[in-house]
Amino acid sequence: MSLKSFLKLFFLGEEILEKAHSPINGELLVYRDLFGRKILRAGRVTQSGVLVDRLWKRGLKAIDNLEIKNCLILGLGGGTLAKLISKKYKKAKITGIEIDSEIIKLGKKYFEIDKIKNLKIILDDAFQATGKLSVNNFDLIFVDLYIGQEFPKKAEEKEFFDNLKKLITPNGAIIFNRLNFNKEHKKMTKEFEKKIRAFFPRVESLNVVYNRLFFAFLEPKNRV
Repeated sequence: MSLKSFLKLFFLGEEILEKAHSPINGELLVYRDLFGRKILRAGRVTQSGVLVDRLWKRGLKAIDNLEIKNCLILGLGGGTLAKLISKKYKKAKITGIEIDSEIIKLGKKYFEIDKIKNLKIILDDAFQATGKLSVNNFDLIFVDLYIGQEFPKKAEEKEFFDNLKKLITPNGAIIFNRLNFNKEHKKMTKEFEKKIRAFFPRVESLNVVYNRLFFAFLEPKNRV
């Protein structure tokens, strides 16, 4: 690390590595924190880093009982989740869908997402992609589709749930990530919970960091 970089980190707490603009997510920022860790931020939401890592580690730990061969990530982001899956399930095939080409570009440049073992990166709209993928092919599906702090209304509709239901294997799990850190988010998350509980036979939830994870199953016996 250069002296200039060190001084920036020391006095500012972070060193900006690159700023970019996306027509989808607005301002994108890659920076290095005081501990040398690279972090990707889209709008005001962190797409990779310590908190994201902690979130998905807890989520994966909750489904230790599942056998994972094929995994689908809707909202690849900076690739934190894909790296954790690749490390935990070494033989699992991972399909990562990301709508924002700028995020994919930064992900490759700073987070080496193109080097993650068994990861296939697809630039596409998640709502269109779920209608084209193979039926009953995935043991695990992650839905992490925030644009900034906005969760798409399409991701709360029956058509989307139907597509997910077709893609998941009978004993698989669908994990939805929802922000849950202020009154407005908590209200929207509560409304979302009612919708998925009315659609899926069994739904469990887990509060992690400033988020709430929902685990939806086709079989009532599966628990987290």
